[in-house]
Amino acid sequence: MTRVCNYVRTMTVYAVLACLPLGSGCGDGGVPGPAGPAGAPPASGTAGGDEDHVTADQVERPKDFAAAVARIEQYRDRIREEIAAGRPAQAHRPLDEAVFVLQWLPEIARDGGIAKTHWEEINTLAQAIEAALDRVHARIDAQQDPDFASVADEVQRAIDRLKAIAAQHTPGAQP
Repeated sequence: MTRVCNYVRTMTVYAVLACLPLGSGCGDGGVPGPAGPAGAPPASGTAGGDEDHVTADQVERPKDFAAAVARIEQYRDRIREEIAAGRPAQAHRPLDEAVFVLQWLPEIARDGGIAKTHWEEINTLAQAIEAALDRVHARIDAQQDPDFASVADEVQRAIDRLKAIAAQHTPGAQP
């Protein structure tokens, strides 16, 4: 009888785990927040941004490389603004969404005709931005000072380089 009870308990645990939502982000089962102004990242869906759970299908994939770089810059601005305003929990959603766009960036570059000679650099820059934002996110999760200033220059340099690559491959842009 004990074996049967243990088996039933184990199967119940597996059944519960199988029903849990999977994906990146923080929180509440996948309810997206309302959209922000045109071209801007969507706004956080709840007053406690750390309650949002963001999945890749909730993040609009940028149409091209230049739009992706602009979106990353918008996320960076929103993260910085929320932290500066004393609302670090509101930075969760843009932090989570930025990760998806950064992970898509090399593929967007490839599909958008960015020269192959830039692919490795784009990947490295995207990873550097993601790692820097992850440090801020981890401090927010630990309820510590996010210390965005400690990553601001690194993130800005990487964004500036991505913008330069985008400008080289945008019709009518000056290299």
